[in-house]
Amino acid sequence: MKYPLLLGLIWILLIFLVNPIGDFPLNDDWQYAYPVKQMVEEGQFSMQGQFAPNILLQVVYGYLSCRVLGGFDFTYLRFGILVLGLGCGLLLYHWLQPDGNSQRRSFGISLVLITSPLFFSLSHTFMTDVPFLFLCILSLFYFSRYVGERRLSSLLLASSVAVAAYAIRQPGILFLLGFAVYVLIDNRRRTTDRWLIAGVLLATGMLAYWGMEKGLKPLLGITDNYVPVADIYFTEVFSKPLKVLNTWAARFLKTFIYIGIFTLPLAPFLGAKLRQIGALKWSKILIILLINIILFGLTILAGKTLPFGGNVWFNWGLGPELLKDVYTLELQNTPQLREGWLFAIQILGQLQISAILVLLWRTWSERSQSQQAFIVWLILMNGLYLGVISIFSYFDRFTLLCFVSCLYILSPWLAFPSPRYRWVTAIPFTLILYFSSVATKDYLNWNRARAAAFAWLQQEEIGIEHIDAGYEYNGWHNYHRDPIQEDGRSFWWVTDEDYLIAFGPVQGYRSIQVFPYYRYLWWKKDQIWVLQREK
Repeated sequence: MKYPLLLGLIWILLIFLVNPIGDFPLNDDWQYAYPVKQMVEEGQFSMQGQFAPNILLQVVYGYLSCRVLGGFDFTYLRFGILVLGLGCGLLLYHWLQPDGNSQRRSFGISLVLITSPLFFSLSHTFMTDVPFLFLCILSLFYFSRYVGERRLSSLLLASSVAVAAYAIRQPGILFLLGFAVYVLIDNRRRTTDRWLIAGVLLATGMLAYWGMEKGLKPLLGITDNYVPVADIYFTEVFSKPLKVLNTWAARFLKTFIYIGIFTLPLAPFLGAKLRQIGALKWSKILIILLINIILFGLTILAGKTLPFGGNVWFNWGLGPELLKDVYTLELQNTPQLREGWLFAIQILGQLQISAILVLLWRTWSERSQSQQAFIVWLILMNGLYLGVISIFSYFDRFTLLCFVSCLYILSPWLAFPSPRYRWVTAIPFTLILYFSSVATKDYLNWNRARAAAFAWLQQEEIGIEHIDAGYEYNGWHNYHRDPIQEDGRSFWWVTDEDYLIAFGPVQGYRSIQVFPYYRYLWWKKDQIWVLQREK
């Protein structure tokens, strides 16, 4: 009980330091918050906008969060997700226990998850990533129990949670397909039993799909609010197979590098195992270095270097900068880390994932047969998940499930270095923890300043129809189909651009008000500008 309690105390402390309070949308969460607001304030269910994830279970959870805490507020929605964020860490802690991991090791791995940049930042939003991940880990937890104990009750729980995950994001249904395939090749049961169980799992998946697409969505009148991802997916795969394969290869490579970066806090704990298998000999190190230098050079030539155009991690910060001056006009109005530092982080990530792959290859025989089967299945499931979710676009936040799966696979290899070098173990973890917490705090700080700027414009009786206040605000307050598309205009729902909320100056506009905030990652004061078009 000591380690779960400590995990909770650390999480609460980090939340207190970051300060998630503020009634304003972040990233895409305004789209998912709208039906929650309608349910809380109007007593009816409706949506606005078009998006891909199913989100229905998330809407229910957001509604309960707001009702318990006192009414609709983005702060209350964040609190609900923060609870699930801690839940992810606790679930991972308990998932690792049956595989022979000590409580201390399980605690350390769970701590790496909850303090990783993407996970920590997304836990402070009402995005679908953390709720979906929570259900994925819970489903994997029960399924791994089924693999070890062969109890149908565990498989039933794993499948039920997978259906719940599907009610947030469509790829949740892939777990049912994966469970069915695993059961079919598991020769510990009679052939007739395997086919029967697999058939029930596939039938459950089909029922969940048809129930959602042909039943629930039409019944609620929300079919038009969804991008037809399944139709587009199969059209792409069958009409442009080579292009799809090339896209997958590039995005799988990006995912590998991201996983390498996010697992860097565990790098000092892998040294003993790498030394034991002979992977730290100079000849092998030079070969790995050469391969990664070539790979890094190819990414430069392709113009695809870290942070790979991610949705959450940009340059040296977390959270997308969705204001016109920086996003649409690409002005350098926010501080930027020199490109060389990002190159260094990418190379470190490449070397880390290379070490992980070498370990997986060289220690494969040390795993039991059931562990080998489960790990192969887990890797294939991640490949299927990533292939499905990233066919249209690739966002860094899509890698969270792959990251958690890698933490599970890594767990048996972790060991403290000799006492003389134990101080080294704190360096990568401290750096990542600092980046995650401070960058998230900065993200909330500038959004809090933007909220103050928008409130000031409203007090001046300037409506949203005359403002480009950024993606979230124009989406939340001024969404409409078919926004105006033209060069120099933000793609979001801008009616007129007489006023801008921006990070800095824009040609053709004059500053009429500023709202200061502090960037802790850069140790400097900054401000959000309110700009008016010059006449």
